[in-house]
Amino acid sequence: MVEKNVQQEVWQGIYQLGRKPAGVEFFLELLRKAGRHEFDDEYLNLAIAYRDVAPQPERFWVFYAWYALAHGNYEVALEGAEKARQIRQVNGVIWKLLVTCYTHFGRHMEAVWYQGLLHKFYDEPLALQIPEQSSYEYFQRLSIALGVSGYAPMAVRRVRLDADNKLRENKAILVGEYLPEMYVSQEPPYWVGVYVGCQGNLNNRGGVLEAIKENQDVVRHCGGDMVFDFMRARTYTDWLYEPEGAVILPVAGTEAEQCLRVDCASVQEPAWLGKWSFDFYRVEEEVHFSSDAPFVVGKPIKLGHSSTRHKLVLHIMVDALCWHHIKEQGYRLVPNILNFFQRGIIFSNNFSASEYTYPSFASIETGLYPHHHQIFNEQAAVALMPAYKTLAEQMRNMGYYSVDILDGGATVYNSVARGYDRRLATADLMSVAEAVERTIQQIEAFDECDQFLLLHTTDTHPWDIRDFQIPPAAQTHLSLADRLEGMEEKQASVRLQCTPFYMQGNDVGVRNTDRSLGMLFTYLQEHFSEDEYVVELCSDHGVSIYDEVPYNLSDNHTGAALMLCGAGVPQLGFVDDELTSTVDIYPIMAKLCDFPLPEKLDGNLPAALGGKKREYVISNTMFPGQTYQLRVRMPSCQMDLESVLPVEQDGTVDLTGARLWASRRDGRSGGVSEREMDSLLEIVKMHTQAFDMQGCQWPMLAKSGES
Repeated sequence: MVEKNVQQEVWQGIYQLGRKPAGVEFFLELLRKAGRHEFDDEYLNLAIAYRDVAPQPERFWVFYAWYALAHGNYEVALEGAEKARQIRQVNGVIWKLLVTCYTHFGRHMEAVWYQGLLHKFYDEPLALQIPEQSSYEYFQRLSIALGVSGYAPMAVRRVRLDADNKLRENKAILVGEYLPEMYVSQEPPYWVGVYVGCQGNLNNRGGVLEAIKENQDVVRHCGGDMVFDFMRARTYTDWLYEPEGAVILPVAGTEAEQCLRVDCASVQEPAWLGKWSFDFYRVEEEVHFSSDAPFVVGKPIKLGHSSTRHKLVLHIMVDALCWHHIKEQGYRLVPNILNFFQRGIIFSNNFSASEYTYPSFASIETGLYPHHHQIFNEQAAVALMPAYKTLAEQMRNMGYYSVDILDGGATVYNSVARGYDRRLATADLMSVAEAVERTIQQIEAFDECDQFLLLHTTDTHPWDIRDFQIPPAAQTHLSLADRLEGMEEKQASVRLQCTPFYMQGNDVGVRNTDRSLGMLFTYLQEHFSEDEYVVELCSDHGVSIYDEVPYNLSDNHTGAALMLCGAGVPQLGFVDDELTSTVDIYPIMAKLCDFPLPEKLDGNLPAALGGKKREYVISNTMFPGQTYQLRVRMPSCQMDLESVLPVEQDGTVDLTGARLWASRRDGRSGGVSEREMDSLLEIVKMHTQAFDMQGCQWPMLAKSGES
């Protein structure tokens, strides 16, 4: 349902293509022939004809791979399956092709991931072929595939063989070990340690975690908000290292009070390592490390500044900061944020590509809509394709020391934030005050190198009243009636009601965020000149709690913050005359930090930064099992679409008979003109053609209940 709009006339209609969908007959005939195993010349010609008209090219590659398999050509079949996967990562038909081909070529480490996904979604039996030399990693990969994409380093279904050679599974925290990655890269894998803070005991938290990491209640409660330290690292017992210039080495022990022998020209002394906790060592000469137990060494952190980089780039994501509400409040909740960014750019009309964090964060990090980056289904532990370079990867490749100061664990298994060499993550408690203190300590500790830092905070994110606290200053000033309103039933955060409890709690969270960030901005101004840093602050979406009727794509729910200050940012203050999107953050950072833009990006460089104005912005939902929703905003008008049928697990949806609304945005009286309507409809069709199945579903997915 669209939020109340009593000031404007609203046009309503039914979405129809107006003609028979392209390629339907080809699709159905190819299915019939495949069902009869008639992979003959006629089948091939039909497939080629379908390729020229199919709105979803991955379907052609599936048909082509089936043809190749029928003729024993596994190489061609695998090529087709991998091309299909590039377009549609979450799809059981494609997973089956990949398992068949990888198994044929003995690539069991790749096959097992898709076997796990097929078993989870379609109850396909696990026909495992376990490599003797890599059985540990094999079961690690299977465990992640059987689980969910978020909450790293938790594994909701850790799988191992018991003494009787039977599969056994339980919940576990994958700490003190390496995490598997779906796509192998040249970078060292993430090793999971535990963060002990500035002056914490080196062994206490590691010792506690070793005792409880397979306690089912502890895992179910996400480790009780323990902070984990993900470090790209290697393990040694004996290591000779010759640095190229001065470096900092992160080193962690695997045992409590572990002795590390250090031998170099200037010193021969022992160092004492903590269990699963990292210390840092400055190294400027050849050094020999050795220990009786394994020790873990993070990627060397190279020191030195470069004129091609900024000294500091801050990427601040204030989760669910509702910029539309901030504007309506006259910015009284954010005086420090306003004071800092008015010296740069504050985009007044910025909107998120998605309605909640999981797909929206991926859009920010890639500059792509969810149907392109394919990270939208939290239940499917698939990773971002290697072809897409994340924002952090771009910055790391330029030589920045890239660190995720504070984040949740939702972007580890899916590789959305794979460019960070170090990541400090916890499940829920992502306090901006903690983030600011960590950031300042990080800046000072590594002031001899150029840094790219992510701060992902959640003080402004409302959660269900039954499970989460709101700030005490909100609780103590609410009457008992206001305090208890909304307790009737649990709700997902995207559907929280408009109650005094949620609104008061959110306002206090915004004020707390502004206060803490104000301290950080003051620190920057006192320790850097403005041409030495770039600060970008955004939110991934807004909130539902300021709408009388919650609607996923309302201005409150998708009106997101976006502002910039520092080197290369023109001092424009508020930019009120152009639309921007969260997918634009990627090209904006490319402009300010001078890294190359990939092809086929959905993001746009705004006119305020030397690009061009958007004609429209798109917000949409792709949550499997719920209806698909889309809002297209133009400067003067907008259109909403909602499907009748739910989104499938693979992100496709049948939009036949979908409902449409169109209305004005600019406050003028009257309805939407015919010309505006035509433009809006064309944008809707263009955006949805890649995932509108138009009534054509793979029968094996429908039978397996993929909806």
